[in-house]
Amino acid sequence: MNVGSMKYIVSFVFVLLIAASSVAQKGDPGYAATAVLLGESALCLALDADRLPQGGGVLTPATAMGDVLTERLRVRGVTFDTN
Repeated sequence: MNVGSMKYIVSFVFVLLIAASSVAQKGDPGYAATAVLLGESALCLALDADRLPQGGGVLTPATAMGDVLTERLRVRGVTFDTN
């Protein structure tokens, strides 16, 4: 049998996960809430650097600060919900 004439079938299984999540906080989302999110992010970077993941590059806030930022935001009244 000629190996070049063999046909290989490759199967891929895709799993689609759809999840809805929400973030809520008291105050106007364009003013008060944004100020809290920005302020806590800055404090997280300045005061909790030893608890943050090392390395990176250009990162999203969730990748750069993850659970450390989530803890800070929950203390400030921000709620996170995943359906």
